[in-house]
Amino acid sequence: MTDTSPLELGAWIGRAQAFAILAVKSSGAQAEALRHIRDTEAYPLVGLSWNEFCPKYTGLTRTRVDEIIQNLNEFGQAYFRLSEI
Repeated sequence: MTDTSPLELGAWIGRAQAFAILAVKSSGAQAEALRHIRDTEAYPLVGLSWNEFCPKYTGLTRTRVDEIIQNLNEFGQAYFRLSEI
């Protein structure tokens, strides 16, 4: 786990939630925020596992969040830009 403060985690959660509200136009940015939270292992700061964190703070299942991150890792931002069309 990196040195992520609870405040920084809150900012990343807020970004992910805001991007979710804006939906398709910012799905790539949402994916980036979700990947950051997962990869830095910041989610335990709120006392939850990744499986618990996803539905509570993103409104998505862990499986769906992992799929979104996988698409970002595999196809990059281009995938999300193309999905906007």
